[in-house]
Amino acid sequence: MERTHERLDIDSGTRFLGVTFLYMFIALLVSAVSAFVTGYIFLNLLPIGEGENALIYYGTLITSLVLMFIAGLWFNISAYRGKHSLAIPFAIYAVLFGIFASSFTMFIDIKVIGIALFITCLTFGVMALISMTTKRNMNFLLVVVFGILIGASIIALTNLIWILLFPETFYPIYWLVQFAMFGVVMLITLVDIYNVRKTAEQGYANKNLALYCAFSLYVDFINIFFRILYFILIAFKRDN
Repeated sequence: MERTHERLDIDSGTRFLGVTFLYMFIALLVSAVSAFVTGYIFLNLLPIGEGENALIYYGTLITSLVLMFIAGLWFNISAYRGKHSLAIPFAIYAVLFGIFASSFTMFIDIKVIGIALFITCLTFGVMALISMTTKRNMNFLLVVVFGILIGASIIALTNLIWILLFPETFYPIYWLVQFAMFGVVMLITLVDIYNVRKTAEQGYANKNLALYCAFSLYVDFINIFFRILYFILIAFKRDN
């Protein structure tokens, strides 16, 4: 009986993980489609270089950013109360983020986006593999994250003061801050995936919980993607 019960728990946890990652993938796909549709509209149907189209586009971006904040707040309030499905605010957030993200993707070569996406998937996969196989509690990394954030903030402030005092000099601490913040994103991703795994192992699985976990992983993936995209763009710029 104990073996049967354990087997059922494992199956349930595996299904929960599968559903969580499926929701994350769907949200990413929705955001990607939303970004490219928005880009297509304002590059071909309403070119932003003509007449009032630029104002319409920037108004769309500002509106999407405000509504995205509201949708995120709605999502978290609904998750806290636990009375309503999180699917609708999650879907709206994904669409709105895609619209806002078009401000980056519509001006970047599709090959560069593809490279960034490939590296992001690889990076996220490695983080998932580590989090899924480790036997150590990964939540201790939150202390490390907090420490890095404090250190990076102090370094960033020092960098700003240096630039203001000596604007003609190059101060490479900027890149130290950038890589430190990327490290923070990676560590948070490790912790989030680990906590999703522990949630699955505890057996408290339901649709809203899967959506909540998927939202956390979705945000992590987006953060990794845009930081990698930024680094690639800088590298391409220096090569040219």
